[in-house]
Amino acid sequence: MLLTLALIFGLCAAILSMTLFDWIKNPSDYWIILVAFVVGFVGFIILMFSTFFVMSLFVSVKKDYGAGKKAYYRCVCRVCEMLLMLGRVKVHVRGLNNIPLDKKFLIVSNHQSMYDSIASVWTLRGFPISFVLKDSLMKLFVVNKFLNACGYLSLNRTNAREGIKTIGKASQKISDDQQSIFICPEGTRSKKYEMSEFHSGSFKIASKAKCPIVIVSIQNGCQVSKRFPFRSTNLYFDVIEVLDYEDYKEKSSQEISDYAYGLIKENLEVLPKY
Repeated sequence: MLLTLALIFGLCAAILSMTLFDWIKNPSDYWIILVAFVVGFVGFIILMFSTFFVMSLFVSVKKDYGAGKKAYYRCVCRVCEMLLMLGRVKVHVRGLNNIPLDKKFLIVSNHQSMYDSIASVWTLRGFPISFVLKDSLMKLFVVNKFLNACGYLSLNRTNAREGIKTIGKASQKISDDQQSIFICPEGTRSKKYEMSEFHSGSFKIASKAKCPIVIVSIQNGCQVSKRFPFRSTNLYFDVIEVLDYEDYKEKSSQEISDYAYGLIKENLEVLPKY
Protein backbone atom coordinates (compact mmCIF):
# COMPACT_ATOMS: atom_id res chain seq x y z
CA MET A 1 0.00 0.00 0.00
CA LEU A 2 2.63 2.58 1.07
CA LEU A 3 5.04 1.53 -1.67
CA THR A 4 2.21 1.71 -4.20
CA LEU A 5 1.35 5.23 -3.04
CA ALA A 6 5.00 6.25 -3.35
CA LEU A 7 5.07 4.94 -6.92
CA ILE A 8 1.84 6.80 -7.69
CA PHE A 9 3.32 10.03 -6.31
CA GLY A 10 6.38 9.52 -8.49
CA LEU A 11 4.24 8.84 -11.55
CA CYS A 12 2.12 11.92 -10.91
CA ALA A 13 5.26 14.06 -10.59
CA ALA A 14 6.53 12.65 -13.90
CA ILE A 15 3.21 13.39 -15.64
CA LEU A 16 3.10 16.92 -14.24
CA SER A 17 6.63 17.56 -15.49
CA MET A 18 5.42 16.74 -19.00
CA THR A 19 2.07 18.52 -18.97
CA LEU A 20 2.46 21.64 -16.81
CA PHE A 21 5.99 22.71 -17.64
CA ASP A 22 7.58 23.38 -20.99
CA TRP A 23 10.77 21.55 -20.12
CA ILE A 24 10.71 18.67 -22.58
CA LYS A 25 11.34 19.91 -26.12
CA ASN A 26 13.40 17.11 -27.63
CA PRO A 27 14.29 13.45 -26.87
CA SER A 28 17.42 14.44 -24.96
CA ASP A 29 15.23 16.12 -22.33
CA TYR A 30 13.43 12.95 -21.29
CA TRP A 31 15.79 12.54 -18.33
CA ILE A 32 13.68 15.26 -16.70
CA ILE A 33 10.78 12.79 -16.48
CA LEU A 34 12.95 10.30 -14.60
CA VAL A 35 14.18 12.98 -12.21
CA ALA A 36 10.60 14.12 -11.59
CA PHE A 37 9.57 10.54 -10.83
CA VAL A 38 12.41 10.11 -8.33
CA VAL A 39 11.61 13.45 -6.68
CA GLY A 40 7.94 12.47 -6.33
CA PHE A 41 8.83 9.01 -4.95
CA VAL A 42 11.38 10.31 -2.45
CA GLY A 43 9.07 13.19 -1.55
CA PHE A 44 6.35 10.76 -0.51
CA ILE A 45 8.80 8.72 1.60
CA ILE A 46 9.92 11.91 3.38
CA LEU A 47 6.29 12.94 3.92
CA MET A 48 5.46 9.48 5.28
CA PHE A 49 8.30 9.45 7.81
CA SER A 50 7.55 13.05 8.78
CA THR A 51 3.97 11.97 9.53
CA PHE A 52 5.24 9.06 11.61
CA PHE A 53 7.49 11.42 13.56
CA VAL A 54 4.58 13.76 14.35
CA MET A 55 2.43 10.78 15.40
CA SER A 56 5.20 9.58 17.72
CA LEU A 57 5.03 12.86 19.64
CA PHE A 58 1.63 11.82 21.00
CA VAL A 59 2.91 8.53 22.44
CA SER A 60 4.82 7.84 25.64
CA VAL A 61 7.20 4.89 25.95
CA LYS A 62 6.37 4.70 29.68
CA LYS A 63 2.62 4.32 29.26
CA ASP A 64 0.82 0.98 28.99
CA TYR A 65 -1.58 1.16 26.04
CA GLY A 66 -3.34 -2.11 26.88
CA ALA A 67 -4.97 -3.41 23.72
CA GLY A 68 -2.98 -0.94 21.62
CA LYS A 69 -3.92 2.06 19.48
CA LYS A 70 -5.46 0.97 16.18
CA ALA A 71 -4.07 3.84 14.08
CA TYR A 72 -0.50 3.01 15.10
CA TYR A 73 -1.10 -0.71 14.60
CA ARG A 74 -2.28 -0.06 11.03
CA CYS A 75 0.81 2.03 10.32
CA VAL A 76 3.13 -0.74 11.56
CA CYS A 77 1.28 -3.30 9.42
CA ARG A 78 1.56 -1.11 6.32
CA VAL A 79 5.28 -0.54 6.88
CA CYS A 80 5.74 -4.31 7.16
CA GLU A 81 3.86 -4.74 3.89
CA MET A 82 6.18 -2.21 2.25
CA LEU A 83 9.28 -3.96 3.62
CA LEU A 84 8.05 -7.29 2.23
CA MET A 85 7.58 -5.72 -1.20
CA LEU A 86 10.98 -3.99 -1.09
CA GLY A 87 12.64 -7.22 0.03
CA ARG A 88 10.88 -9.10 -2.79
CA VAL A 89 9.36 -11.51 -0.28
CA LYS A 90 6.24 -13.47 -1.18
CA VAL A 91 4.49 -14.95 1.86
CA HIS A 92 2.68 -18.27 1.42
CA VAL A 93 0.17 -18.84 4.22
CA ARG A 94 -1.49 -22.10 5.23
CA GLY A 95 -3.81 -22.94 8.11
CA LEU A 96 -4.70 -19.37 9.08
CA ASN A 97 -8.36 -20.39 9.35
CA ASN A 98 -7.42 -22.71 12.25
CA ILE A 99 -6.61 -19.77 14.52
CA PRO A 100 -9.44 -19.20 17.04
CA LEU A 101 -11.50 -16.06 16.56
CA ASP A 102 -13.51 -16.19 19.79
CA LYS A 103 -10.65 -16.11 22.30
CA LYS A 104 -7.15 -14.74 22.77
CA PHE A 105 -4.20 -17.12 22.43
CA LEU A 106 -0.43 -17.59 22.57
CA ILE A 107 1.24 -18.07 19.19
CA VAL A 108 4.77 -19.52 18.99
CA SER A 109 7.11 -20.00 16.04
CA ASN A 110 10.72 -20.60 15.09
CA HIS A 111 12.87 -17.58 14.28
CA GLN A 112 15.25 -17.52 11.30
CA SER A 113 15.49 -13.78 10.56
CA MET A 114 13.95 -10.36 11.14
CA TYR A 115 11.70 -11.01 8.13
CA ASP A 116 9.90 -13.68 10.19
CA SER A 117 8.49 -10.95 12.43
CA ILE A 118 7.79 -8.62 9.51
CA ALA A 119 5.89 -11.35 7.65
CA SER A 120 4.05 -12.36 10.85
CA VAL A 121 2.86 -8.82 11.58
CA TRP A 122 1.45 -8.50 8.06
CA THR A 123 -0.01 -12.01 7.92
CA LEU A 124 -1.73 -11.67 11.30
CA ARG A 125 -2.90 -8.08 10.76
CA GLY A 126 -6.53 -9.16 11.22
CA PHE A 127 -5.88 -10.27 14.82
CA PRO A 128 -5.19 -8.05 17.84
CA ILE A 129 -1.72 -9.37 18.63
CA SER A 130 1.09 -8.12 20.84
CA PHE A 131 4.58 -9.26 19.80
CA VAL A 132 7.22 -9.97 22.43
CA LEU A 133 10.38 -8.35 21.04
CA LYS A 134 13.99 -8.06 22.16
CA ASP A 135 14.46 -4.92 24.24
CA SER A 136 16.91 -3.31 21.80
CA LEU A 137 14.06 -2.75 19.32
CA MET A 138 12.15 -0.84 21.99
CA LYS A 139 14.99 1.68 22.17
CA LEU A 140 14.98 2.74 18.52
CA PHE A 141 14.03 6.38 17.90
CA VAL A 142 10.36 6.79 16.85
CA VAL A 143 10.08 3.03 16.27
CA ASN A 144 9.94 2.40 20.02
CA LYS A 145 6.93 4.69 20.40
CA PHE A 146 5.00 2.99 17.61
CA LEU A 147 5.74 -0.47 19.00
CA ASN A 148 4.69 0.61 22.49
CA ALA A 149 1.50 2.18 21.10
CA CYS A 150 0.70 -1.19 19.50
CA GLY A 151 0.94 -2.85 22.90
CA TYR A 152 4.13 -4.75 22.04
CA LEU A 153 6.27 -6.01 24.92
CA SER A 154 10.06 -5.96 25.31
CA LEU A 155 12.01 -8.94 26.63
CA ASN A 156 15.35 -8.53 28.37
CA ARG A 157 17.17 -11.77 27.59
CA THR A 158 19.99 -11.11 30.06
CA ASN A 159 17.87 -10.22 33.09
CA ALA A 160 15.82 -13.15 34.38
CA ARG A 161 13.74 -11.00 36.75
CA GLU A 162 12.72 -8.63 33.95
CA GLY A 163 11.97 -11.62 31.75
CA ILE A 164 9.58 -13.00 34.37
CA LYS A 165 7.82 -9.62 34.50
CA THR A 166 7.34 -9.66 30.73
CA ILE A 167 5.91 -13.19 30.89
CA GLY A 168 3.47 -11.97 33.54
CA LYS A 169 2.42 -8.94 31.46
CA ALA A 170 1.92 -11.11 28.38
CA SER A 171 -0.20 -13.58 30.29
CA GLN A 172 -2.29 -10.76 31.75
CA LYS A 173 -2.98 -9.31 28.31
CA ILE A 174 -4.50 -12.62 27.27
CA SER A 175 -6.43 -13.08 30.52
CA ASP A 176 -7.85 -9.55 30.24
CA ASP A 177 -8.94 -10.29 26.65
CA GLN A 178 -6.82 -7.39 25.36
CA GLN A 179 -4.45 -9.01 22.87
CA SER A 180 -3.10 -12.38 21.86
CA ILE A 181 0.66 -12.84 22.27
CA PHE A 182 3.28 -13.81 19.67
CA ILE A 183 6.65 -15.03 20.93
CA CYS A 184 9.62 -16.91 19.47
CA PRO A 185 10.81 -19.39 22.15
CA GLU A 186 14.28 -19.57 20.58
CA GLY A 187 14.83 -16.09 21.96
CA THR A 188 16.96 -14.94 19.04
CA ARG A 189 17.37 -15.49 15.30
CA SER A 190 18.99 -18.75 14.26
CA LYS A 191 19.96 -17.20 10.86
CA LYS A 192 19.84 -20.69 9.37
CA TYR A 193 17.50 -23.62 8.75
CA GLU A 194 18.45 -25.47 11.94
CA MET A 195 16.43 -24.48 14.99
CA SER A 196 17.97 -23.38 18.27
CA GLU A 197 16.76 -24.72 21.60
CA PHE A 198 13.41 -23.43 22.86
CA HIS A 199 13.15 -21.58 26.17
CA SER A 200 10.34 -23.37 27.95
CA GLY A 201 9.48 -20.29 30.02
CA SER A 202 7.74 -18.80 26.98
CA PHE A 203 4.98 -21.40 27.36
CA LYS A 204 4.20 -20.28 30.90
CA ILE A 205 2.32 -17.40 29.27
CA ALA A 206 -0.29 -19.88 28.03
CA SER A 207 -0.34 -21.97 31.20
CA LYS A 208 -1.04 -18.92 33.36
CA ALA A 209 -3.68 -17.53 30.99
CA LYS A 210 -5.19 -20.99 30.32
CA CYS A 211 -5.44 -20.12 26.64
CA PRO A 212 -4.95 -21.96 23.31
CA ILE A 213 -1.44 -22.29 21.89
CA VAL A 214 -1.07 -21.72 18.14
CA ILE A 215 2.03 -23.45 16.77
CA VAL A 216 3.54 -21.93 13.62
CA SER A 217 6.55 -22.68 11.42
CA ILE A 218 8.22 -20.04 9.24
CA GLN A 219 10.56 -21.12 6.46
CA ASN A 220 13.17 -19.31 4.30
CA GLY A 221 13.36 -16.08 6.27
CA CYS A 222 17.10 -16.68 6.60
CA GLN A 223 17.51 -16.45 2.83
CA VAL A 224 16.00 -13.00 2.18
CA SER A 225 19.21 -11.04 2.77
CA LYS A 226 21.21 -13.53 0.68
CA ARG A 227 18.87 -13.40 -2.33
CA PHE A 228 18.05 -9.69 -2.29
CA PRO A 229 17.96 -7.70 -4.57
CA PHE A 230 18.39 -9.92 -7.61
CA ARG A 231 16.15 -12.82 -6.55
CA SER A 232 12.82 -12.99 -4.79
CA THR A 233 12.19 -15.21 -1.76
CA ASN A 234 9.23 -17.46 -1.02
CA LEU A 235 8.54 -17.39 2.70
CA TYR A 236 6.22 -20.06 4.12
CA PHE A 237 4.00 -19.29 7.12
CA ASP A 238 2.27 -22.48 8.30
CA VAL A 239 -0.16 -22.78 11.19
CA ILE A 240 0.59 -26.39 12.15
CA GLU A 241 -1.63 -27.05 15.16
CA VAL A 242 -3.74 -25.31 17.79
CA LEU A 243 -3.62 -26.74 21.31
CA ASP A 244 -6.56 -26.00 23.58
CA TYR A 245 -5.89 -25.62 27.29
CA GLU A 246 -7.44 -29.04 27.93
CA ASP A 247 -4.81 -30.56 25.62
CA TYR A 248 -1.83 -29.45 27.69
CA LYS A 249 -3.02 -28.49 31.19
CA GLU A 250 -1.47 -31.63 32.72
CA LYS A 251 1.90 -31.05 31.02
CA SER A 252 4.87 -29.06 32.28
CA SER A 253 6.21 -26.05 30.37
CA GLN A 254 9.17 -28.15 29.24
CA GLU A 255 6.91 -30.90 27.89
CA ILE A 256 4.80 -28.39 25.96
CA SER A 257 7.98 -26.77 24.65
CA ASP A 258 9.41 -30.10 23.48
CA TYR A 259 6.15 -30.96 21.74
CA ALA A 260 5.96 -27.63 19.90
CA TYR A 261 9.65 -27.84 18.97
CA GLY A 262 9.17 -31.30 17.49
CA LEU A 263 6.13 -30.25 15.46
CA ILE A 264 7.85 -27.20 14.00
CA LYS A 265 11.07 -29.08 13.23
CA GLU A 266 9.13 -31.85 11.46
CA ASN A 267 7.15 -29.33 9.42
CA LEU A 268 10.25 -27.38 8.39
CA GLU A 269 11.85 -30.54 7.05
CA VAL A 270 9.14 -30.94 4.40
CA LEU A 271 8.98 -27.26 3.35
CA PRO A 272 11.04 -25.99 0.37
CA LYS A 273 14.55 -24.69 1.00
CA TYR A 274 16.84 -22.64 -1.23
